[in-house]
Amino acid sequence: MRYEKILIVLMVLSVFLDDFRFGDETQSEVARFDFYYYYVIWLLFIIHYISKRKEMPNPPRWFLGGILTLFSISLFAGLQSDTLKFSMIKQMLGIAYSSYAYFALIKYTNFDLPRLFGLYLRIATWIAIIGIVEQAMHIFHLDVRLQGGPGEKLLRNLGLANVWDNYKPVSLGLYRVYSIMGEPYFLAVAVLPAFYYYLNIMFGNRNVRNWSLYGQFILVAAPLIMTFSHAGYTGILLSGGMLLANKGWLNPRKYGLIFLPILI
Repeated sequence: MRYEKILIVLMVLSVFLDDFRFGDETQSEVARFDFYYYYVIWLLFIIHYISKRKEMPNPPRWFLGGILTLFSISLFAGLQSDTLKFSMIKQMLGIAYSSYAYFALIKYTNFDLPRLFGLYLRIATWIAIIGIVEQAMHIFHLDVRLQGGPGEKLLRNLGLANVWDNYKPVSLGLYRVYSIMGEPYFLAVAVLPAFYYYLNIMFGNRNVRNWSLYGQFILVAAPLIMTFSHAGYTGILLSGGMLLANKGWLNPRKYGLIFLPILI
């Protein structure tokens, strides 16, 4: 049972995991090899699913239809634009594999989405905290002070390797936040669902007075903003738009005069 719980946690954690590359950019795409930690996690979970349920996690027709549609469109677009290369095929297979693994997880937990999403929120909060610590270390120059010493080794083991390996200064004396991920863009996309959840809970319901939710919202929102990612900022705008739509503020019949100058 404990092994099963660990596997489920690792499955949700895999949303935030990155890869390890063998080879460098001077080599060909085939010679370079990206080792994805989560591929092993997905395989272990699928094996666990089969051993426990005595069956394959067979997806429904709509799932297979979606994957086939994605493959067909990608193949057609790749052939038309002459971009159907090894990297593109690898991405297509990765999408299919990840979709199957996460479907197996959802089915194994009897479609208990609140449980899985709650686990995701807890992990997302810790990933965000690492991002905040990363930014603070840059601001106070702790990365320079600890470099080469036991402090650096300890923090690398705690997931703060990007403090030294990946950092990009921006305006206002800040740096783009990576947390444990390979790109700020990946971090932004990974924590956006948590951002929208806390945003909707706090501002979509007038009766919420849980201050811990405000704290969690700040913890998630701060590194999201500090990724300085266009995708992150687009997600923030869409989250705000969906919140306004849910509250009826985007109803043209009620508030048409407010948005009329914008449209003009």
